[in-house]
Amino acid sequence: MTRKLRQAIRYGWIAMIATAAACGKEEPGQARIRGILFSTSQTVIPAGGTARLPLKTESSAGTADYDFATNTLQLSLASDNPSVVAVNAAGEARALKVGSADVTASSSDGELSARMQVIVSFDFSRPLEPSQIYAKGMLLHDKMAMQSFDLARNGDLIVAGCQGPALHVQRCPRSGVASEPMTIYYAGHGTNISIEEQAGEIHVWTSNFATRYADGSYFGEQIVSRVKFESGRSCLAEECTDHYYVGPYRNLCVAVNAADDLLCILCGDNVVPGKNTRFDIYRLSEAKAVPVSEVTLLEISRGGESSAPTPAQKIRPRVAVHDLTKIAPLYRFYADNAQLNGGMPMQGYCIARDRIYWCAGDGGRNDDGATPPSSTLTELDLHGRIIRLHTPVAASRDVGRLDACGLTDSGYFEAEGVKIRNGRCYLGFITTARQDSWEFRAHVLRLE
Repeated sequence: MTRKLRQAIRYGWIAMIATAAACGKEEPGQARIRGILFSTSQTVIPAGGTARLPLKTESSAGTADYDFATNTLQLSLASDNPSVVAVNAAGEARALKVGSADVTASSSDGELSARMQVIVSFDFSRPLEPSQIYAKGMLLHDKMAMQSFDLARNGDLIVAGCQGPALHVQRCPRSGVASEPMTIYYAGHGTNISIEEQAGEIHVWTSNFATRYADGSYFGEQIVSRVKFESGRSCLAEECTDHYYVGPYRNLCVAVNAADDLLCILCGDNVVPGKNTRFDIYRLSEAKAVPVSEVTLLEISRGGESSAPTPAQKIRPRVAVHDLTKIAPLYRFYADNAQLNGGMPMQGYCIARDRIYWCAGDGGRNDDGATPPSSTLTELDLHGRIIRLHTPVAASRDVGRLDACGLTDSGYFEAEGVKIRNGRCYLGFITTARQDSWEFRAHVLRLE
């Protein structure tokens, strides 16, 4: 049996063979039901929403929508995960919380059967409400812009931003003063960080060992590092410990979900035509257990700025790493980041259970109302299949509500990261506003 045939049977793309025998021959002038099937193998419903399930009957006359009101075939519906998706006799599925379930329609004698997958995701269409504001108006080190964030167990935010050759990481209580930053020179842009807490300590996962570009920015990171957070600490990239290597690639970006024991590292890789980004997904515990060995990185240009701790130099660092090329990832897939971004810059990503959330967004100066900000979330499964593409985040577009909630008075509002933690979605944003003399402030929204 081929893989496609097994999938077809699982999700009801073809009628069950036994159905034809059970229905017998057609009577003259009457189309006998030969089978049932769902018109799609998968559907996505926002949490809290309800959708009619697209069940159809199949006969010699073709296919037709099944009428659950009359239920002439005495079909019943069942969900294999009723805490996520509930079904009723009217042929409807209700999305209770984020997750997925297989819904099966079957006759009482078991001769007719069809199945489809229902995926429940966050409702990003909700307009901005004050109750969604998790943290507001965070002023970071030297008024820098937040690039990414994560959440500590006690609710504090761990926030990263970059200035010149340095990545700065701060601990920010929801209300109160941010800590002194931990500074890592030559780490890179800080596009995405994650944290892991153990024995009361916070460890920051970040890409590292970047190279300086002509405009003075640092990108092209070659290593992922796990660094103990220490307020006020300052170090070079090589003075961090616990490094992870996936091969001679640049533009690494890391996401960790310790609760699910998952580590995802993406890198620039053009081995598949039209798909320039590779995703490697590992068991976090397995990756950390890989023995340490040494590798030599590609050439790096760095230093020479007035704020840099070293003169301008070109080096090929030799680094002790957990060499992840020695183990097989749980999943590997390739994607076109231009497709995922939809014409906007990538603004971070997150891995959670069975899917990846990819954030893209552009800020907008709204003084004339002509260029409102925009952000979208794209969801993929761990095989790289797109679940939802470019779902707009409504809370980021309503300039009037942004002003009324005290986030920006028609100034600048730009997406900066996404995290899924404890069944909630957290979205990061930065703003500038006239009342703030156009200083950057960081905010985090929470969707239940």
